[in-house]
Amino acid sequence: MNTLIFRSRKNRCVALIFIVIFLLPFFVNDQMTFLSAATNNDNDFEINAKKKEPIDSTNVTELTYWDDNYGTIFEVVVEGNYAYLSLGLNGFLIVDVSDLTAPRVVAEWDTYTCRYIYIEADIIYATNTTSVYILDASDFSNMNVISNWTLSATINDILVDGNFVHLTTSTQYEIYNITDLATPTLTDNYIQAGLTRLQLDGDILYVEDSNRVRILNVSDVTSMDYLTDVYYSGLDNFLYSNDTLYMTDSNDVYLFNTTLPGSPAYLFDYALNYTGGDADLWVIGNYILINNQLTIEIFDISNTSAPVYYTYYEDTFTSVNFQIVGDNIYLWDGTSLEILDSSDLMDIYLVWLDQFDGYAYEVFLDGNFAYVADGSNLQIMDITDFNNPVEVGQFFDENSAFSHVFVNNGFAYLTESGFGLRIVDVTDPTNPVERGNLTGLPGGFEDIYANNEYVFISHGGAGLSIVDVYYPDYPQLSLLYQEVGDVFDAEMIGNTLYLACGTHLQIIDLSNPYEPEPIANYTRTTSFYYSLAVSEEYIYAVSLGEGFDIIDIVTDITTPAKVGQYFTYLDPVYISVEGDFIYLLDGTFGFSLFDAFSIAHPKLIATFDAFAGVTESFTVRNGYIFVTTGLNGTHILTTSPLLTAQTPFLGPLAFFAGLTIFSVIVIFIRKKKRN
Repeated sequence: MNTLIFRSRKNRCVALIFIVIFLLPFFVNDQMTFLSAATNNDNDFEINAKKKEPIDSTNVTELTYWDDNYGTIFEVVVEGNYAYLSLGLNGFLIVDVSDLTAPRVVAEWDTYTCRYIYIEADIIYATNTTSVYILDASDFSNMNVISNWTLSATINDILVDGNFVHLTTSTQYEIYNITDLATPTLTDNYIQAGLTRLQLDGDILYVEDSNRVRILNVSDVTSMDYLTDVYYSGLDNFLYSNDTLYMTDSNDVYLFNTTLPGSPAYLFDYALNYTGGDADLWVIGNYILINNQLTIEIFDISNTSAPVYYTYYEDTFTSVNFQIVGDNIYLWDGTSLEILDSSDLMDIYLVWLDQFDGYAYEVFLDGNFAYVADGSNLQIMDITDFNNPVEVGQFFDENSAFSHVFVNNGFAYLTESGFGLRIVDVTDPTNPVERGNLTGLPGGFEDIYANNEYVFISHGGAGLSIVDVYYPDYPQLSLLYQEVGDVFDAEMIGNTLYLACGTHLQIIDLSNPYEPEPIANYTRTTSFYYSLAVSEEYIYAVSLGEGFDIIDIVTDITTPAKVGQYFTYLDPVYISVEGDFIYLLDGTFGFSLFDAFSIAHPKLIATFDAFAGVTESFTVRNGYIFVTTGLNGTHILTTSPLLTAQTPFLGPLAFFAGLTIFSVIVIFIRKKKRN
């Protein structure tokens, strides 16, 4: 009889539908994981489904990390398509600048300290305090030290010319023969304390010494001749170009004719319009550019006896030094590198700017992107592949100090210490653009949250700011809510705001942000609530010096009740919850992970102490933990087994449901045939 039923095409289709109904639930878990990864706003996404079994233990390991804190920039040398950045204790960095709009780091060498650097073909000459290293850089992925030697005094500058290395130290000037790179040999030295910058023109060497520039003939490297010196009180810097010696302090420029190097002749001096910084010099054709750290002034020197003021460019940041290569100006300070287009000196403009000495404060996940508040930089990373995060954009402001970030509906909201709120349009993550800002807020930014109309900023002892951002170009302070006292952390679900206020937890109805309505207040003796995480059912609140409490808010939100707790007696600071798992950051001992299958008695299942004492913040997505660690960058951790949010297995239920439907269909068909 069943055989006859399946001979019908219609009946076979019915059977196929049954099979699909039966098999589909087997894929529910994978599909839920995919959907949770694709959610646009992780802070609004909560999974409350319960596992079938508790987890006994899990292992936490680091998956990958990214870090823009390469170190303090001491010097930049551009050669060909690469910029070489000396980073002091962190060695040096090689950046590909073939595409000036998107330079990228291609190599890092941190075997030894690097202060000064010089490039000659495929050879890198790097110095630290007292040593010189010669490296074969023909393969950036495998740079090898050819030779090195140590001097008796602090090295102040290095220059390479042909087969000779020229060095200044705190006590003398030295020349080394490097015909054989493996065995450099000293050929001669000139003893004079305080020598610093070097410049060589043929056989004539110009070297700075405190308030003067000394001029030497080095045509015979085994017996150099001292010619003369040019004295200039308050000397900051000097430059030789086309038989002219330029010398500056922070206020003036002096020009000397050096056609006869042994007899320099005074030409002209003029006052700078922008003063106050140590001036640096560079000559392009008939123009001299003078950078006094804040402004680049440009003078026409077609007639060196009468230079004429031409124009100026105001620096984006306080630059320490600069170099000009072709039509581009490279400016740097201790933390950042800037590239300008100077093909038209009357219209110099910014091409690219990046921070190399960052400090990762906080990370926020939105879709496939991670947004890191990194000091003066908002760093945007594509995390489609967790194993290989890629920087796609950044919003940089040298004078800013971003500490917290929240992204919602295409806008990044940043708290800036000493300033207030910054609103950045990140609709195109590759090109973030500032839309608006708001000053005059109380200091002490502790946390930030945003929905489509309002931004909520907690200020510690100064309360809570509610900012209207419906028009992102013109944010307005709606209310400074101080009735709650201290506010250290805030989370919002729908129109309900949850606050960690130290001595208590506060729940507030914000249906009307201009008139907040208290719903409930929860206090526990000896507790000091510093941070919290909220689901539809519970508040998970960290109490400093104790652990965390689990507060029931689903039974009756007007009377919250503690239903669980875990005392660590360590230093708990921040907490996050995903599914049945609790992630706790301890300020001293690192991460602890808990299984909350039993709400009353959360079970410790893992610890991870690699970032103990240096973690600034963290967030969790599908079992992956994103951690900001200040100077050590942003890291992604994973668990084994992976602690993803789990959903009940619906296979058996679907089987019986499908079997019932199929039986009804078979009975219906049989009755129809009998009729």
